[in-house]
Amino acid sequence: MTVLTQIREADRHWAWKFALRVALVVFCIIPIGMMIWLLASPNLARDSTIGYGAGFFFIPLGLAIIWAVVDVGVLFGRKRPAHPGFSVGFDLVLFIAFAIAGAAFASLAIITLQDVAYYSDSSSSTSYYGYDYYSGSTPVGSDGYSGYGNSTIAYDIQNNLPYTYVSTSDTSSIRHPGDADYNCPDWDSCADQAASTSLLRRTLNVALAAAIFLCIDALIEFVLFVWGCVDCHAYNRNAVYNHRARDLAEKMISDMREKAPQPGDGVQAGQLVY
Repeated sequence: MTVLTQIREADRHWAWKFALRVALVVFCIIPIGMMIWLLASPNLARDSTIGYGAGFFFIPLGLAIIWAVVDVGVLFGRKRPAHPGFSVGFDLVLFIAFAIAGAAFASLAIITLQDVAYYSDSSSSTSYYGYDYYSGSTPVGSDGYSGYGNSTIAYDIQNNLPYTYVSTSDTSSIRHPGDADYNCPDWDSCADQAASTSLLRRTLNVALAAAIFLCIDALIEFVLFVWGCVDCHAYNRNAVYNHRARDLAEKMISDMREKAPQPGDGVQAGQLVY
């Protein structure tokens, strides 16, 4: 009898459970790689809220991989699955952990989305015709704007357009491409702000993908937990039946021993039996 045959006789659904364990390991390795990328990213990603929270989620991912390997090892080592009570306990804890981790990572992704919106928006600066303007010194006309002198320097941060400066008059506004000097608040340059915003967007995408995988892991653990509950119920029911059968067999043997003729109670030697 082969190993697979023995396992199939012990648990006819073992193949489905084995496939779920393998899928769980794969779907745990992928978010681990994503979190390593987050922690290895430049300072902006590491110092953001999403970077601080990424390290904590290695714990349920690592425990899920270890438990899956142990469960599969016991299955093939003993030629039968482990006691379903272990599956109920471990899978329940991991399901709760993944549910919390998925919700927390989704929340952190939302916070990162707010950071992206904040860094992409320069509402604190003066806005005119959809551009963000800063004062400059390059003479481009005779008219000034809001006390900025002869020119107003603009940079479209949201659309990542080239640096521009704008000359204005009483009736028109002309955009001139160029490399005028300008400043973005709290940044060394607007190019640095654009690069940091782009990094935050990539961080947001990775965070959302990791949250999705954590939710998938939670779903797999929930299925395995429910399956473990069913197996545990069947195991306990069979244990009750086996206990009753053993008690009945012991009672029958005891009755047979009581009714069996004792030495000296049988037919005496030379006695005729009619």
